[in-house]
Amino acid sequence: RAMGQPGWLQPWSHFWIRVCSHSPSKFAVLIACAETAICVSLAFGFLQRVSFVFGTVFALMIWGVGEGFGGPYTSGATDIGCAVMYAVLFVSLALTVPRSVRVAAPALDNELVRTVPALARFTFHHD
Repeated sequence: RAMGQPGWLQPWSHFWIRVCSHSPSKFAVLIACAETAICVSLAFGFLQRVSFVFGTVFALMIWGVGEGFGGPYTSGATDIGCAVMYAVLFVSLALTVPRSVRVAAPALDNELVRTVPALARFTFHHD
């Protein structure tokens, strides 16, 4: 991804190329596990607060590493990439969906808090 990027951004790309080139298959498995964890959290309502923060950070990492910050570095370029939109979606879910809607939806968070009350701050659960 370093090709076509401005000089100030190339060290970032070269850093990630070096990190990933040591063990690309392990890096791919790590990414797949992160994506699966986000999917499970969204689908089953499991540790949602953690998931929204992790999803935001993960999407921004994909945007900054895999998509090269969208690559709008040439004249007329308008595509900033899609991962940044996922970050916006996670932030929107965390900030704009009313608590009453979150707790009314079926979620594993409710059972998790009943079983392990100390995890309440990481979930959206019934009080």
